[in-house]
Parts: sequence; C-alpha cells; structure tokens
Amino acid sequence: IALLLLIAPFKESTERMFNTQFFGQDIAGTYINTHLDKSEIFLLERGGQNQVSWTARRFYYAVPDNLSIIKELETERNLKYIVMTYSGISTIQQKSVWPYIMENYHIAQIGFVETQGGPQVYHMVLEKGGIFNTSTLENKPARLAITYEMTNQKIPYYVIEI
Repeated sequence: IALLLLIAPFKESTERMFNTQFFGQDIAGTYINTHLDKSEIFLLERGGQNQVSWTARRFYYAVPDNLSIIKELETERNLKYIVMTYSGISTIQQKSVWPYIMENYHIAQIGFVETQGGPQVYHMVLEKGGIFNTSTLENKPARLAITYEMTNQKIPYYVIEI
C-alpha cells in the first residue's frame, strides 16, 4: 500500500522534470559548433541554464557590460558571435554595450515557438558585421529545426537564418 501512495507524487515529479525544456539552446549551440573553430570563443547572455556551450563544445564568456572588453575580445580572440537565450534577450538590452552590439552585429539566426499571440523568440545568434535589424527577418522562410516532446504535447521549434 505504501508503494501505491508514492506512485502519484513520483509521476508528477517525473513529468515536471521531463516537461522542463529550454527551447533553442541546443539549436544555438549547434549553430556555434558549426561556425566556430575549436579555439574560438563566443559571448553568451543567458539565464540560469546553459546548454548552448555544452552543445557548441566551445568556451564562452558572459557578455560584459564594458565596451573595451568586447573590443579586446574581437581583436585578440577573434570574437565573431554573441548568443542570447530567452531571458538574455531582455537583459542584454539593459547593458551599456547594447548600442555598440546593435551597430556592429547582425542577426544570423533566430529561434522561436509559434503561439496564439505570434512568435515567441527563445534565442538569437548575432554575428559580427552589419547592424541589428529585425526587419531583415521579414519574408525570410522559417524552417522547423526540432520538435520538443512534452508529456501531453509536442512543440515545434522554428529558426530563421540570414
């Protein structure tokens, strides 16, 4: 009987773990892995989880709030990419370096989930060169990158690459 009483809490706990997904971090990591040499680094603005670096198999630095450090990394470490995960998309915009990033990095990849309210962006990969301009995404085809499986649903995840 005691074993039967434990089944419901165990099932709830298992489903909670299985349904915790960090959309797009694997996709961003794969993009970085295929676009950087093993010795190169990237910057990452993220929340609490970090699957991007794991999937990328590359070292990263957190996005500094110091322009001279970014310029030094561009010169000395050949910095080419900045990745933002879900919460990082809003936090990076609060940093003093954001205007520089907008003027010197373009969107290379953006990942999202379609919702009733429109696309919900979960990651962006910015590449050195060009300017940050979301209008470059207009009329670009989205492709299905992966379908995340939850206990009771499947969630398609799309990307646009420029």
